[in-house]
Amino acid sequence: MAGSLDQDRLPLVSAGAELRLDTQAQQLSRLQLKLQKDASISGQGEYHSDGKNKHNGEFSFDVAGLDLQALHGKLKPTQLRGPVKVRLTPDNQQISMDLADATYKAKLETVIDAKQVAVKTAQLAAGPARLDISGSLARNAGMAYAVKGSLRDFNPFLWINSAAPVKRAAKGAAKAPVAPKAKAVTANINMDIDASGNLTPELKMKLKFAIRDSRYDQLPMTGNGLLNLAGSRLLPSDVALSVAGNELQAKGSFGAAGDRLNLKLDAPQLQGLGFGISGALHLDGQLSGSLQKPNVQATYRAEKLAYGEHRVDSLSGQADVQADLNAKLNSGSNRLAVSLDGRGLHSSDMALDKLSLNLSGTYAAHTLKLDSSGTLRGKPLHLTMAAQGQLSESKTGYGWQGQVSELQNQGTPRISLAAPLAISADAGRLVLGATRLSVADAQIDLKNFSYDNGKIRSAGAINALNVATILGLAHEFGAPEIPLKTDLVLDSSWDFSLAETAAGYLQIARRSGDLRVNPGRGDVSLGLSELKLRADLQAGQVKLDSQLAASRIGTLSAQLQLALQHSGSSWTVSDSSALSGQAKLQVPQLKSMGALIGPQVALDGSLALDLNLAGQLGKPMLSGKVAGDQLAVTLFDQGIKLKDGTARLNLADNVVDLQQLEFHGGDGTIRATGRLQLGHDNPDLTASVVADHLQLFASPDRQLMLSGQAKIANLKEQLHVDGKFTVDKALFDLPKSSAPVLGDDVVIVRKETKARATPLTEQEKLAKAAQKPAGGATPVMNVEVDFGSDFRFRGSGADLLLRGAMQVRSEPYQPLRATGTIRVASGSYEVFGRKLAIERGLINFQGPIDNPNINILAMKRNQEVEAGAEITGNPSNLRVKLVSEPNVSDEEKLSWLMFGHGSDSSALGQRQAAGQALALLGNYGGKKIAQGIGFDEFSIGSSDSGIENEQVVSLGKVITEKINLGYEQSLTSAASILKLTWQFSRRWSMVMRGGTINGLEVLYNLRFD
Repeated sequence: MAGSLDQDRLPLVSAGAELRLDTQAQQLSRLQLKLQKDASISGQGEYHSDGKNKHNGEFSFDVAGLDLQALHGKLKPTQLRGPVKVRLTPDNQQISMDLADATYKAKLETVIDAKQVAVKTAQLAAGPARLDISGSLARNAGMAYAVKGSLRDFNPFLWINSAAPVKRAAKGAAKAPVAPKAKAVTANINMDIDASGNLTPELKMKLKFAIRDSRYDQLPMTGNGLLNLAGSRLLPSDVALSVAGNELQAKGSFGAAGDRLNLKLDAPQLQGLGFGISGALHLDGQLSGSLQKPNVQATYRAEKLAYGEHRVDSLSGQADVQADLNAKLNSGSNRLAVSLDGRGLHSSDMALDKLSLNLSGTYAAHTLKLDSSGTLRGKPLHLTMAAQGQLSESKTGYGWQGQVSELQNQGTPRISLAAPLAISADAGRLVLGATRLSVADAQIDLKNFSYDNGKIRSAGAINALNVATILGLAHEFGAPEIPLKTDLVLDSSWDFSLAETAAGYLQIARRSGDLRVNPGRGDVSLGLSELKLRADLQAGQVKLDSQLAASRIGTLSAQLQLALQHSGSSWTVSDSSALSGQAKLQVPQLKSMGALIGPQVALDGSLALDLNLAGQLGKPMLSGKVAGDQLAVTLFDQGIKLKDGTARLNLADNVVDLQQLEFHGGDGTIRATGRLQLGHDNPDLTASVVADHLQLFASPDRQLMLSGQAKIANLKEQLHVDGKFTVDKALFDLPKSSAPVLGDDVVIVRKETKARATPLTEQEKLAKAAQKPAGGATPVMNVEVDFGSDFRFRGSGADLLLRGAMQVRSEPYQPLRATGTIRVASGSYEVFGRKLAIERGLINFQGPIDNPNINILAMKRNQEVEAGAEITGNPSNLRVKLVSEPNVSDEEKLSWLMFGHGSDSSALGQRQAAGQALALLGNYGGKKIAQGIGFDEFSIGSSDSGIENEQVVSLGKVITEKINLGYEQSLTSAASILKLTWQFSRRWSMVMRGGTINGLEVLYNLRFD
């Protein structure tokens, strides 16, 4: 036999319970229980039976990881393990257990026979603490018991989690003073107990205890007493405890006429108990009579009482309650008199300077008065209330009938009750009478309200309801802040019944005001002129009629019918509720809606929707038409402009038929045709998008014209896009200087956001962007893009003509990826002020689209040392390396690259003077000044053309790669030279001079290194 145990009946069992019992072999071959928190019990054994209730057998079990916290959440975690043995004989059953972990031990030795259950020893130890118990329980009708035990060196804080709960204060609420953190308290309690009595026919118990040689919080702890219980009556008893300077006394009896139990609590040092509570509490009272006629008289007071975030500076009051449960509630023997006066009540959300509550009278006629002042969630509060009523009794239980005669808050929100409110409440029923109530600016006129076990009836009206006030109050009490501004004022009225039938109406209408949103460049008003919503309940359904008119949007009208479902005594809606209706939207000027989207988007044209709804609330079916004329979309930050658009869409049972969807961009067009189904798996329904010389970007520095087509299909409720496009013409011309940005060492710290100690590195930024998955609504896209023959890129020193193709892929929760190679057909790259011809240019995509691998070689040829630059890596980690043929030092490479000759061709004086001049003007400033007026070279130093013993200013202009024009002007005389250099091969050059020195030189250069 094999089976599983019901874990709902065994709270420790979580999973994996298994029992295997071989009845023929009379052997328990396997028992395996997996308990909570990885605990387990496993074992095996055997037994024999003679068929006459005579058994012999022995079982052994191993317990591992048993956590007593599963029995009581406040116990500290345990990991008990050890053996459990059960032995069966014809005369008795013997059970032994020995469990332990690093801190706790549990032992048990018990014998069960036909007459009694005898506990020879039961021991529970925690560290040095130990509880020893022995006793017996008779197995007869009276079930007499006797227990003796001793507790030694007991510290409750080794067992119990005693920290006070801490609740986080609500956003915006004032911080409430909290009690000091509970100090570590130790205890050493030694106690003897002796209990005896019977379990049936009623519980009887006589318990004696004595606490000796004990300390608690470094103070003596004493206590002794007799607790005598017989059924529901407490016989004369006497209990006295003194713990950490706090004393409790209880003496007397309770449960019969003439009984009196005197209670006294004098606790001036509650913090000494170590359970997170502090302050002082005093109680002096008397409980007399019986459970049917209890009488309570007590006085109480507290000072500086604190627990967690709750604190009371002072609290006092008294209670005098007399009840006769056998008499009628209107009997004069029932009396109520309860008072409570508090000062300085604080919590995370509330701070009351004063709280006064008084309840007086009888059960049949009593009054309640409440007066409080302070703040609630940081807002002023001054609430007063007065009520009168009586208790009643019926077959369903107790109830209360009365009225609230006064309800007023002079704080926020302002509340004023203009007419008394009658209330009748009992089990499952609440009835409110007619009243008038002002809350903030709104006027509530309640005619009636009743709730009777799920049946609801009500009628009334609310006028001048300020939406901004309601949103503000909701936010103060924890609701999220809605990013809109409004001065909208609404009126509403209702008269409905949800009982055996559903009938009546509820409506909300605009009285005045508007809504304002901020899309990024200031508040924008919707221009509301009409807003109305009405719900009519009739024949088991609700009919919704809504009307909206706003100058910035247009007009919207909708009529819906939704079936109600009668469940028990209430009316509900579910996903299976039948749905029908129609909706019409007219947007005559989309241009006015563009302001709601943001400053980077402009719309134009008109749009009209005429839709019908059917099906069920969980699976609606849409049919109707969508028409748009003269449509235009402009994305300013992207330079995208589509115009002269026309849309004609037909919907039938959630199938969208794209009869005409066309936009123009430049002289080209983009068209979409086909059919798509909303929210269902139907691979036969597809659409296609065709672009014909579509000019997508049309700004001077960003142009893109493309042609091609793509197919769109809805497969398994996921949008799939497959296509191929060719770039007819493209130009991306980056500005010479970008917008200013913050430095890498600037870290922005936002409110309630933990900042990084250091800013993200370039590699971290790239990894974060690449690893960030796309949303779940991202389509599955596979599109090939051919760069064509006229794709030009300018920027960052490069002027490139690109060719090649790449495959772009996307899918939900994955970054956009690309594969393919783009090559540089021709182009140049400027480095150190020199334009180099690109001889090799490859851009490889194998992963995230924003992280291709770049390999570019740009060279300056036709000179003795041909120098250039090699750019490799990815955008986040580009490496620029100087190269030359033949290979020379980096200093020589740089000289040949910038000046067309080696560094040894410049005289020492020229180099020194140039260094001084550049230091004076700024190493980059002098060059920038020269380039700003059209020159490529600038230096101050000795003449390179024959002007002797004078400092000169040298300017140079590169006419072509081979022709260089230079000019030298003396700083101390009128001497000047105009020089023309022509490098007509790698080794041959010609220099022609005119001015102070005239001449012609033909030079031949030969290097030996």
